[in-house]
Amino acid sequence: MRPILCVALALTASCGLLDSRPAPDLKPASSLEHNCFDPPYTKSNHASIDVTAKKGDRATDFTLKDVKGKKRTLSDMLKEKPVLLLTGSYTCPRYQETQDTTKALASTFADEIHTAAVYVVEAHPKGGPTPYHGKPKPKKYSDRKQQTNYKDRAHSARSMSLGKDVMVLVDELDDDFSNPFWCTYGTCPSCSYLIRQDGTFEAVHEWHDPKTMKQSIEALLKAG
Repeated sequence: MRPILCVALALTASCGLLDSRPAPDLKPASSLEHNCFDPPYTKSNHASIDVTAKKGDRATDFTLKDVKGKKRTLSDMLKEKPVLLLTGSYTCPRYQETQDTTKALASTFADEIHTAAVYVVEAHPKGGPTPYHGKPKPKKYSDRKQQTNYKDRAHSARSMSLGKDVMVLVDELDDDFSNPFWCTYGTCPSCSYLIRQDGTFEAVHEWHDPKTMKQSIEALLKAG
């Protein structure tokens, strides 16, 4: 192939002219919800385990910092490849039980899927009520209290052991940015969302299951 033609094709590809894939059509970040079920959690002020999306819905754009302080924006990630989002916290038994298989899942599809875990409220904090029952329900991993500021939450997020192929993001906690991801995407302790590059949900798990999520990723990639 002639050098000039090679350069022309490279420039065309870099400009996205060879890719007919639609740009992500997300709900704006301004529509994120905040300050739902703020602590203190009680029997009359607690969340249900719930997701607020279903397959085919549009996802909501967001920008969160990773554990190194770098900002990550969903729409930017989707421009590169589909995105798998997970929620979790150190005191959540489901997160602890699935971390190895989640790590393997992210590694398997690292070249084709962005995987991000969002650290949200502690599911079973030490010495305090769970946000899902309004009363203490200590579990095996209940070794830390419910965080009340972003600095402490980011510190706990650094203990997430998901490997190099999972970026760990920290849900906001201060002022008017209190738990926007958790409040908007679903008040669930260990759920997952597979998002197509057009900005719509391909799969939503109220309880993250790596095995069936793997099947959903394979089907999405096969469909192109």
